[in-house]
Amino acid sequence: MDDETLRLIVDNNEAELQDVVNLEAASTYSARSSDWIIAFKVYAEELELFNAELAQGQTEKGTAQKSAAQEQTFQDLAADQTQDDESHRPGGSQSMERNQVKRNNNTKKRIPVLTKCVACMCKKPQSEMLEAQPCSHFFCTDCLTEYFKRAIADETIYPPRCCKQNIDVNSAASFLEPKLLDRFVLRSVEMNTVDKTYCAQPTCSVFLPSSNIHGNVATCATCSATTCTLCKEPSHEDECKDSPETLVLKELAKAEHWQRCRKCRRMVELSTGCYHMT
Repeated sequence: MDDETLRLIVDNNEAELQDVVNLEAASTYSARSSDWIIAFKVYAEELELFNAELAQGQTEKGTAQKSAAQEQTFQDLAADQTQDDESHRPGGSQSMERNQVKRNNNTKKRIPVLTKCVACMCKKPQSEMLEAQPCSHFFCTDCLTEYFKRAIADETIYPPRCCKQNIDVNSAASFLEPKLLDRFVLRSVEMNTVDKTYCAQPTCSVFLPSSNIHGNVATCATCSATTCTLCKEPSHEDECKDSPETLVLKELAKAEHWQRCRKCRRMVELSTGCYHMT
């Protein structure tokens, strides 16, 4: 029960007690017994005592509330004074600015920024995406991985590009698995080699890098077969001669009007454009 309700009850009891006193004084009936008068006075004294205690409790409560309010005010003033002192100290303002920047950075870390992937159009945390340059398009890790896998398998889409600009492999390295990155690096060596040599063993046919070539002979690290880098046939000691398969290929190329590329030495077929080759 709150203090206001107790106050109301005590006031009502005192009023009723006063009415009884007034009636008793105006009555012509003989006076009450001494026991009744004593009990009546004791009850009146108890009401006065309770009323005094209630008033004292409200005073103490008000004092406590006032003290708490003053304490909070003092704390606020002390905090303001501390900030003011910090701002007037050498480097104090900069320290406050650094703290504010740090708090802002922590807030940004708690709320990840979502960005749309240009390939799958899904929104994902920007921290998990590659930003292509200079177009600033974003690729999520899954799409970037798939793009590099396809570039390894299909030379027509090598190297991976965005807006006709090559995607920097150094920037993409942190988003790719190490094994996939190693495969792409090997594929890059192959694609950047002008006169490519592949193992002459039909069941192998792997690319032979320059580190495996000595003179005009390339040694396959996979099957140990040797290949002539001039005619691309199995290595030999005499002059290069066309194998029966090569002769058949040349006859077919002549009939289909194919030509041999001067750089990679591959047979190419004209699909569109002029007959000029560079």
